[in-house]
Amino acid sequence: MTAWSRRQFLRSTSGTALAAAGTLPLLAWDEACQRTNLTTAQLETFRKSLDGRVVFPIDPEYATLRQGYNLLYSRHPMMIVQPANLDDVKRAVIFARNHDIDLSPRSGGHNYCGWSTCDGMVLDFSLMNTIAVSADASMATMGPGVKLIYMYDTLSCQHQCSLPGGTCPTVGMTGFTLGGGFGGYSRAWGFMCDRLQAVQMVKADGTHVDAAVGGPNEHLLRACRGGGGGSFGIVTKMSFKTVLQNLATTSNIVINFEDAEAFIDVYQDFAYEAPKEFASLMSLGAGATSRYINLSAWAIADEQGNPPTTVWWNNVNHLKQRLKKAGVSILNNPQPTDMTIAEVALEEGGLSKLQPCDLPSDIDETSGFKATSVYITDTMDSNTITTLVDHISELYQSATFPTSRGYISMDAYGGVLGTEPEGGSVMVHRTARFVSQILGYWRANTTQKEIDDNIKWVRRGRDVLAPLTSTGAYVNYCDDAIEDWPTAYWGSAYPFLQQIKQEFDPQDFFRFPQSVRLP
Repeated sequence: MTAWSRRQFLRSTSGTALAAAGTLPLLAWDEACQRTNLTTAQLETFRKSLDGRVVFPIDPEYATLRQGYNLLYSRHPMMIVQPANLDDVKRAVIFARNHDIDLSPRSGGHNYCGWSTCDGMVLDFSLMNTIAVSADASMATMGPGVKLIYMYDTLSCQHQCSLPGGTCPTVGMTGFTLGGGFGGYSRAWGFMCDRLQAVQMVKADGTHVDAAVGGPNEHLLRACRGGGGGSFGIVTKMSFKTVLQNLATTSNIVINFEDAEAFIDVYQDFAYEAPKEFASLMSLGAGATSRYINLSAWAIADEQGNPPTTVWWNNVNHLKQRLKKAGVSILNNPQPTDMTIAEVALEEGGLSKLQPCDLPSDIDETSGFKATSVYITDTMDSNTITTLVDHISELYQSATFPTSRGYISMDAYGGVLGTEPEGGSVMVHRTARFVSQILGYWRANTTQKEIDDNIKWVRRGRDVLAPLTSTGAYVNYCDDAIEDWPTAYWGSAYPFLQQIKQEFDPQDFFRFPQSVRLP
């Protein structure tokens, strides 16, 4: 039995040569395939069993498909499976299990540590991206491949309803939801997972299980509300209770960086205590040539019937008064814009202003970055605020980071986030005041030394800030440098998640570096 060389395989541009070589072991150059001891005949049989597609390293689209959003991590799957339906997912899981192939589900590819891609089989759900909305627009059911901006487009533009999503357009809805799902409307509508009413999940044995509020396997649904993706099975369908609201008002406020400490002191109370219909995200940013403070503020209609514009002005004027009293300078004259909720996501996601519901056909972007997070559980004292500002200022006019930028964000919690939904969740950090993200990113021409220094800066930020704020972290901002990650992400809920793991994946087939472990 003779192994093919890589050159021989690359020269085979059709399935004919593969089928003819049915008894040959798969490529000697692919270590992952060698370990499975697969033959090309087995691969061909598997490929033909699917209604969807299988992409191999020789296929022209492989180079693009294999790369996730974060360019810091680069993996080379032995195959990328794009299932078309539930049965395809079952066949893929059985094939991976039977041949001991590592498997990663991928809805958007935005996992911060690159864990939505592995060197084995990647389940890319691009083809399973349908959304069905009930006649009264109160429920939305979607496949695992739906991305955030297309969720907004379908719900907001076609059905005049919405969900509390985020603002990064190409984030996958499945991973976003299973990790909790915080966004600009969460103070009014809860986490995305709080709206989750039912899931369908494929187990390691190739069968599927349904879980619903007040129905069968409600405890599994609870685990899916914040327990992260990929630990128990492959989620293939999600149903949400929507919100019948479609308009929002938004604008950005720019603050003089010299007033950073005074601004944060005012902001931390104002943002947390604001009415639930008003949301704000503050970011401190810096690079080698500039520093900034930006406040994104948006509002929706309140329960008294006031429109979004009125809610926005009432709160922003209140903030302006408090900032003026504290001697903080606003560098712009913010004028709010009324938009659909889909358009707010486009603008906050950094895309150019479009006509209502006129979405671009290709909005995927990639970047190299490192991120971590901390929860801010109490009002920060002056020493903590100074530490935060000093850390971002390290990047300013620094020869160490000539092509990098970084930011520290503070997203306000409060509102309804402190209330558990019917059926429960594992979101143990609900009562935090803010979730803070520390992120460093770099251009394509950045040297390896600068990348390494940037990663150290991010990690040092958590080391410095976590003891001053909390030891918690947000699982959707996963960080492979956190040592006690089960406690950081899930705290007292982790033993419950381990019980769910024992019940639904007792052989620990669904496993990655920070997956829930068996008890």
